[in-house]
Amino acid sequence: MNGQLKQSDNTANWVYRPAETLTELSEFSNLSPGDVVLTGTPHGCTATSPPPILRRLLTALLPERKLWDIFIRQNLKKPYLAPGDVIEASIQSSDRSIDLGSHRMTITEPGLTRRGE
Repeated sequence: MNGQLKQSDNTANWVYRPAETLTELSEFSNLSPGDVVLTGTPHGCTATSPPPILRRLLTALLPERKLWDIFIRQNLKKPYLAPGDVIEASIQSSDRSIDLGSHRMTITEPGLTRRGE
């Protein structure tokens, strides 16, 4: 983001291996060569929730609407994308023998992006 690396990870850290993930997804979705499968993001890169023990305790004590209000309020304090931010993403193997390319976009206003700069 804006020329600064914010996240980097690889499939070695996935909870489920790539083949297992694709097998599971193919049970309810048709997958074709070239399809992009979004699997999430490394921990700590986006919205986060409290640790499991605290979530269980809060769930027992508070109504769901209140829990969502707290979750949203806590995550709004974090630095998210703003108009003018430039995001670049790329996908490649660690040895760079496979390179699916890069994508660059500029955030124009909340919820809108300018495609393919």
